[in-house]
Amino acid sequence: MKFYISWTKSDPVYSNYLSKTNILISPSNLSTSTGVIKKWKQKPSQLIVDSGAYYFINKKKDFPLQREIFKKQLQIIKDTNVPCIICHLDRPISYNSKTHSNSYLAIEKTLNNAYEFLSLYYKYGLDKNENIKSLGVIQGTTKDSIQFCAKELRNLEFDYFGLGSLANLYSKDKILSRIKYTTEVIFGNRLHLFGISRMDLEETFSKYNIRSIDSSRPAFAAIYRKVFYSNPFRTYGIITAKNSKNLTKVINEPLKCNCPVCKVNPKLLMNPDSSKGVKARTLHNYYHLLKSIDKNFKPIIINTFK
Repeated sequence: MKFYISWTKSDPVYSNYLSKTNILISPSNLSTSTGVIKKWKQKPSQLIVDSGAYYFINKKKDFPLQREIFKKQLQIIKDTNVPCIICHLDRPISYNSKTHSNSYLAIEKTLNNAYEFLSLYYKYGLDKNENIKSLGVIQGTTKDSIQFCAKELRNLEFDYFGLGSLANLYSKDKILSRIKYTTEVIFGNRLHLFGISRMDLEETFSKYNIRSIDSSRPAFAAIYRKVFYSNPFRTYGIITAKNSKNLTKVINEPLKCNCPVCKVNPKLLMNPDSSKGVKARTLHNYYHLLKSIDKNFKPIIINTFK
């Protein structure tokens, strides 16, 4: 199973430090989209360029047109030969959505965008580029709605599929149910799960042969002054943080670690508020989450963090 780390312009460029890094990037996280990947010193192994739909939901902004998002996606991948997957603009469904009508309205808009996306995808000849693949985003809250959306997208012959609206869903049982409903229509080896990296779901990922997952968890934990360690996977707060009293486990100093940060200056992890401290914890956390998702994988350090 592949893991994609969600990247924003405030994060370290993960592929500059660790080999075999897969990155998910959203147009909404960039002030300018043109040639952003080309500027990175080391290119990621693979790339997913999503639509940034959650940004518009969370910020309560009007959704752009599908063709506007498509244009930005093309700008992101311009002049790079990194293998990438491009998603159409979907309509995420709120985890506390009360009515089926709201869910089906979101699905209808998702499917309309999927049709338009593929029209543009073929118009620009992306189907002839071996490095570029398409991904249809599945939305829904019930078995019927999820499978309806999945079947419609399957008929459109996307290369891959992704299950959305999982990031803010905290119930393990609900997540498991949605994965099960989806894999009854779409084979797991063609399915990506958006915004999820829970360690307690590893057996499920394996059971359904899930192709890939993504998460921004390392960065969010870093912002809230938390650090990850692997073997076994665990989370600590740093004692210098103002919220340390609210955390179950805290550390006074960094533990032994071989990540790109700790090889140079592990004390950076303990700096609670500086941007460099946050970036250091983000990269450190990514290293340990990556090791925990694939216990047999040993990340190769390309550059140390300075």
